Amino acid sequence: MVEGMILVIVLGVFVVEAYLLYLNYKQKDLDLPENVRDIYDEERYQKWRNYSAENTRLVFVRRSVNLVLILVFLFAGIFAWIEGLASDLVASSLLQSLVFLGIYELISYLIGLPFGYYRTFSIEERYGFNKTTKKTFYLDALKSFLMMVVFGGGLVALLFSVYAAFEDQLAVFVLIAWASVMVIMVLVSYLYTSVFVKIFNKIEPLEEGETREKIEALAEQIGFKVKAISKMDASKRSTKLNAFFSGYGKQKEIVLFDTLLDKMSDEEILSVLAHEFAHGKHKDVLRMFVEQAVQIGL
Repeated sequence: MVEGMILVIVLGVFVVEAYLLYLNYKQKDLDLPENVRDIYDEERYQKWRNYSAENTRLVFVRRSVNLVLILVFLFAGIFAWIEGLASDLVASSLLQSLVFLGIYELISYLIGLPFGYYRTFSIEERYGFNKTTKKTFYLDALKSFLMMVVFGGGLVALLFSVYAAFEDQLAVFVLIAWASVMVIMVLVSYLYTSVFVKIFNKIEPLEEGETREKIEALAEQIGFKVKAISKMDASKRSTKLNAFFSGYGKQKEIVLFDTLLDKMSDEEILSVLAHEFAHGKHKDVLRMFVEQAVQIGL
């Protein structure tokens, strides 16, 4: 009965995700829109479509491998074997859960590592984006896994403790567990740039000058409250140009890739930031947070 429910859920999620990937993938066959043909190069557009299609195919293969992994572990008794191993190693039910999930996530992570390697050193390399060294790639992989162990393990421990305290009150457990995760999500959002991004990248304040003044003027003009404007050493991994903002309310911080500052004029940089500001003005971050809150609640 339980295995049947798990199978339905796993297959259902895979089908939905595969369909969404298909919708994205078929966009590669669309022609360049008429209203931008005079400002966008046809050859570069085709290159972008090929690049997007390759990445979409890789994601589909990765998720297919994940599906096969879960099904093999479920029906070949490997999950049961890991559970028995965890029980033999530690006595505490909390530690058994952490060991069980840790072993599975380690296996899944190691299987996924070659996909990341292929994306970085094949796809990104062939399309002229990659500047990541193999040393940086493996250090990033190690940092990511350690973060997953620390924060993922901490979250599991928190939810386990809440469940132990309200085991006979399912509705109370669900409510407190959901509220706890929401608080953590808000905290992570506030600390995203100041803590988490800095684990991988160097971030420093954007120096005073004309570019900074124009950014501040644009933000003030549209009423976009900004706590800080920074730049990030994205060029050590990629040639891509980008910018983002994080945080809520008056705690929003703008971060520009150094590649963006090096390769774009002030007017072009402002047009990119106008896109980012629009996310804030239209409450896209808040709307996404609400959607995530509903999904996590379910």
